[in-house]
Amino acid sequence: MGSPSWIETKAQLDDYFFQFPEDLLQFSKLEHAYQFEAMIWMHGFFIVLYSTRDIVNLLKDPSYLQVERLCHILEHSLLLSEVLQPLLSIDTNVETLSPTTIYFICLSSVVQSLALRQFTSQSTFERLTPPPALLVAAQTHMEILKGLQNSSRQTSPLLRESENLLTICLEIATGDMNDGFSFSCEKLYLHRWTHKGTGMTNMKEEEANQEWNYAELPTSTLWNGATGQETELAVAILQLCSPAQRLCSAGFFDLSIMIPM
Repeated sequence: MGSPSWIETKAQLDDYFFQFPEDLLQFSKLEHAYQFEAMIWMHGFFIVLYSTRDIVNLLKDPSYLQVERLCHILEHSLLLSEVLQPLLSIDTNVETLSPTTIYFICLSSVVQSLALRQFTSQSTFERLTPPPALLVAAQTHMEILKGLQNSSRQTSPLLRESENLLTICLEIATGDMNDGFSFSCEKLYLHRWTHKGTGMTNMKEEEANQEWNYAELPTSTLWNGATGQETELAVAILQLCSPAQRLCSAGFFDLSIMIPM
């Protein structure tokens, strides 16, 4: 972040939004799935810009848990979720989405899990409640992940793993499950988007092992223990998800949520 190439890329994404046809900014006026995909791609690229395209790195690299960084990542995941609901009304069977769109949805769902985790790993006496906006966004991601798995065109295990992680985090966050968090990267590590990986398609196990650069094994439980940042991050997420933060009316393609930093 902050390099000349990063700044240039961000400027290009900003320009993409500002040059978007005005008559297509309102979701209710869209008629085709590809119009929603154009919006999903922008938010997906912003998530990648502020974090990484690799899901395992997003889950395991603590640098993405810096307050400002996580808020920027979550901001675009929340905005992406607003695009998903009207998309489902256009393409109820989600049969027409491109692999890149699907990968961005999986990546965004992992961001949702990362955000929910900040509310589930706090100590009991100080635990904060996840904001409604985050819960709605997570449920929307869950709905489209389920729909994609029912589609005849989508067979990637990445969809199932993204849904499994989100289900666990959502159920713990809403009190439907005790804090028995149990999830590993045993399957996700075959879907790295790194030097040899391409995300949706699985890598050979030998290649995946060569790409694995963490001390813990892929079979180890993810997020084993608290980091000490959870309360600070949860407070920032609550602020980000506050209705008072929104600059734009609901139902429109949006570039950002106001984040006072």
